[in-house]
Parts: sequence; C-alpha cells; structure tokens
Amino acid sequence: MASNWSELQMELLDLIIKRLDAIVDIIRFKAVCSKWYRAAQLYMTSPLLMLPSDKKEEADDCRFFSVAENKIYKINNVFDGFHGAWCVGSSHGWLLILDKETKPHLLNPLSGALFQLPFINTLLPYQELQMYRSSPTFVELLVKFCFSKAILMSSDLCLSDVSRGKSFCIVVIYGLSSQRLAFCMPGDSTWTRFGGDDHEYLDITCHNGMLYSLSSKGLVEIWDFHGPSPKKVLVFELSTTVCQFLEAHTRFPDKIAFLIESKGDLLLVLMLQTDREFAIYKLDYSGKVWIPVETLSDQALFISENECRSVSTQNFPKLRENSIYFINSAKYSKIGRYNVGVFNFKEKKLDDEAEDNKYFRSIYLPVYWVALNPR
Repeated sequence: MASNWSELQMELLDLIIKRLDAIVDIIRFKAVCSKWYRAAQLYMTSPLLMLPSDKKEEADDCRFFSVAENKIYKINNVFDGFHGAWCVGSSHGWLLILDKETKPHLLNPLSGALFQLPFINTLLPYQELQMYRSSPTFVELLVKFCFSKAILMSSDLCLSDVSRGKSFCIVVIYGLSSQRLAFCMPGDSTWTRFGGDDHEYLDITCHNGMLYSLSSKGLVEIWDFHGPSPKKVLVFELSTTVCQFLEAHTRFPDKIAFLIESKGDLLLVLMLQTDREFAIYKLDYSGKVWIPVETLSDQALFISENECRSVSTQNFPKLRENSIYFINSAKYSKIGRYNVGVFNFKEKKLDDEAEDNKYFRSIYLPVYWVALNPR
C-alpha cells in the first residue's frame, strides 16, 4: 500500500524541514501539498535577488541570486508571452507586471499562475493622463512610473483558491505626479481609490491583517480591509524630527522610508545619506510612540522600494545578523542605476566583505527582492 505523504504528523514535518538548507528544497517542500505548505510557513524562505537574464536570446528567463547560499537559480520562460513587460515589484512571491499595452497582471514566476488586474486608465485621473499624453515616451512613462509599490493583503494566494471563490486584495501606491492609494479585488473592473488626497504616500505594508500606510506628513495610518471598503481605524504620528526629515526629502526621487514587520513588531527604516547610514524605529502601540532601535539582534532586513522582509539568521546562518540588505533605487534610476549592498547595523557602516560580491554593486537594470512561493 502506497504511503500518503499528506498524513505525516506535523512534528515529523518540522524535523524534515529543519534539515533543509537550500532554498529550492524548502520551495519544493511547500509545493507537495497544503499540509506541507502550512508546516513550512514558519520557515520563511530568504528573499532572492531577482536579476534579468544575462543573455539577449533568453530575455524571457529570470535569474535569482540566493544571498544565503551565494548561488544563482534560473527559471526559464518566466515572461513567456510578456516579452518586454515591466516588473513593478513583488509581494509574497508574486510579481506585478505591466505588459507593453500597459495592462497590469499578477504573475507567479514559479507556478506560472496569472491574474489580470483592472486597466490603468481606471486609476489615473483624466487630467493627469492628458498632462503626459503629449510626450513621445508616454507609454514608457506610464508603464515605468504609474505604480511605485504593490502588496498582496494575503500571503496564501493561489489559483485554485480564487477559482473556488476565495478573495484576495491587492493595494498599490500609484501616480505620475503624486503618490496615492488604491486597491482591487477579484472580479473588479476598476481600481478603487482611498486615503487622503493631500497625502504623498511613501510606503505600505500588511501587518497583523491590517494595512499600514506611511505618508510624507509623518503619519502612519492603519486601514481595516475586512469590511466592504477600507476603514481608517488608527493614526500614529512620527516624531517632529522624523516628520521634518520626510517632508524635506519628499521632493527628491529617492525612496528613503520603509515599513517592515520584524518578529511581530512594526519597524520604520530610514535610509540616510543615500544608503551610507540607516535609522530604525519600532512602533510602541501602548504609548503610541516610535522608539529608536539600537540592534536587530539575529534579524537581517531586506529592503527595497518594492519589497521589505525580515529574516532570522538562525534559520539562514550564512546571512549576516544585525544587517540590512538593501536595494537603493531612485525613480530616475529605472533607466539608470540600482545600488545593491549590505549595511552592518551594529558597526553603522557598509559591509566591506559584501562589496566583494559581484551582485552587490551598481546594476544598470531593475533588480528586486523576491521570496519565491510555489502556490
């Protein structure tokens, strides 16, 4: 009689996954069945650096560099049928891409699962579209600059769930001349705008089932998406010093503020002096204040304009603890330069050894942190 692998006890699955070192093995483990997937959820895969193909004839392929293993993985035909598409970024292993006709899609690079999202013209105000339409590079501008970040409110999105009627929600920061918030759900034909029209939104993240948004006015808003429409339930204000810093840097293209969940806490990471210095604050819910963080302990933070994650170096001992793995990209650098590096938060300096890695340098094509997900 054949063994039923889905009936293995959780304790045994826990022992198995603790023996897996390679990220690709953890991904394969999660793909066996839903029970194995749940068992592996506590062992989050370390984000990979998604790189474009290094061969022109393989432009639809993707390379993924594992920092934890110092190894390159290649996935063929990720963008098959979407040649020339622009990747906005990733969330829970899914990529938000815009095809050459400016149609947005969610794409899973591992499973190939695909969802089409509402058109951009349902999102941007008519006046804003008209302002840029006269430009000879209008379509290129629209594709590259319409979305600055997209996140999934659920980490468990898979094609079979949606076909059974399970809903999901994707939230974006969008805008050509200003940065606003919008969302959509399966079956929506249009994007729904929300948030303050007088705000410039800098970052968003999902924490404890809620959406947290950071504005240039130094406000962190908490949004509840469990009802028919988003409801703002709380607002936290940053210190005067941080508020002044955010307002002073809003006019520059560099993204300098990031929200990230780490060990159950919500962190605000500020990139100072163009990736030469970082400051970190932790939200204290009881006192409604932000507390400076002096150490990340065993955590390694992965931050970028598109995806932020915190990973335990106990699970990935080859990662540098108390460090920040960053991609520093400015809006102008979408046709220019991306700086990839490691900041030693304990020593408050760039990691010299990491700079010897050929992938931790200036890259003249878009790169992203992606935590691959087989579902």
